[in-house]
Amino acid sequence: PDVFKEFLGDYDKDRVSFMVTQKVGDEFEEGMRDMRQASEHHLLLVEDNEELLYLMKRILSRNYHVLIAKNGVEALEVVKENEIDIVISDVMMPEMDGLELCRNLKSNLETSHIPVILLTAKNTVEDRVECYNAGADGYIAKPFELKILEARINNFISHKRSKQEEFRSNADAQIDALETSVVDKEFFDRAV
Repeated sequence: PDVFKEFLGDYDKDRVSFMVTQKVGDEFEEGMRDMRQASEHHLLLVEDNEELLYLMKRILSRNYHVLIAKNGVEALEVVKENEIDIVISDVMMPEMDGLELCRNLKSNLETSHIPVILLTAKNTVEDRVECYNAGADGYIAKPFELKILEARINNFISHKRSKQEEFRSNADAQIDALETSVVDKEFFDRAV
């Protein structure tokens, strides 16, 4: 039985087939675009509790490319080998804790721009001050709602985007004011 005939009466079978194929193709492209955007942002999760680590990874992987480490030493290796947009780290871990990891990242010129969100069960004012003194950009007390963490991540990403756009628009104005060759202008446009 011809299902399309029930709904469409007389129809051009090739045209309907093309339209269905195009719709499926459009949805596939949209899904691929979403996947590319998700993998565009690289998060590093650092947590010694494997159950929590893999739970957060599974949930955050829906929207981001997620890398993992089980302590600060492993995290520094991951950062050396990958471009990381945000580090989300537990504070209390073996080998190197989250505070030391944060100090390491923030004192290195190549990694000091990476936002660091610290997660901790410690929740006194002194604990928060210690996290911010280590250079943390954010602090979330455990237990926490994953929606709050996702909101902070999205906040950092949109802040980064707006700074990049601001730089691009200011850089264009500043470059236009300079006398440069076409090759120099093309190079700069590609770099920005």
